[in-house]
Amino acid sequence: MVAILFAHPAHQIVKNEILPFLSQMNIRSADYIDFHFAGYIDKAEAKKYKDAVKLKQKISKKKIYFSEILFLEMRKDIEKETKWKHSGGVDFLLIDVIKENSPTLDFSNCIEAELSIARENKIIPTLSIFFESIFKYAQENGGKTSKFSNGRIPNLALDAFSKLLDNGLFSLYEKGKIYAVRNLAKH
Repeated sequence: MVAILFAHPAHQIVKNEILPFLSQMNIRSADYIDFHFAGYIDKAEAKKYKDAVKLKQKISKKKIYFSEILFLEMRKDIEKETKWKHSGGVDFLLIDVIKENSPTLDFSNCIEAELSIARENKIIPTLSIFFESIFKYAQENGGKTSKFSNGRIPNLALDAFSKLLDNGLFSLYEKGKIYAVRNLAKH
């Protein structure tokens, strides 16, 4: 699995819930999932981008930078190759990888979520808990996005009976939507 996070460092949720955990996320994802942060680069890569700004956070004691140009290039590339469109918020994509001759991203089984809205609506308790569930799944199961999604649905079904009584079907739908697998492939 590959995760791509479009998390501009100017967003408050990124400052509070992502940047402080970058090293931890790097360590947790290490051998199990390729985790990419659009626009985030190391010092050597930063020399290629005049707009690169050094961030306070480090990943494993290494300085990291953010390039607006690279962030926008990556957004443009993904939008060009898929049906996905950046929300302008903090977007997360979880994508399968086809490992035949050369690994390619399979956007036909993709989980997409706008994380700032998911947090605001209390669909996920914290981003670190959300990411940890993905890391654990990838570590224990190897990883197909559909299986990750299916593993979350039974938990939502248990909530359904109480939500029905409270007439909270819409909130249940919103909660489940974050784990829904979508086909974002253009062709």
